[in-house]
Amino acid sequence: MESVRIQMVNDEKRRPHSWYSVQRAGFQIMIFNRTLEDQGIFKNIIDYERHLSIDDEDFVIEGVLDMIYSKGSNIIIWDYKSANDPR
Repeated sequence: MESVRIQMVNDEKRRPHSWYSVQRAGFQIMIFNRTLEDQGIFKNIIDYERHLSIDDEDFVIEGVLDMIYSKGSNIIIWDYKSANDPR
């Protein structure tokens, strides 16, 4: 739970009002991770936090992909915003 609190403060620039807030966020993360585990997502992860840069004559795409995983013969990219629940 302490690592959740540190992430909330340092990475997300949030100031949890109480230890209960930290516990609730930590439990939500654990439930979400268990859901991903039950769905078999973790065993198919190819990479995460991968930098992407495409420079074409007509456009430029640059950013960080949150997760890349395989599902059968398909490669699937997840790029979700931390303020939104990706489920």
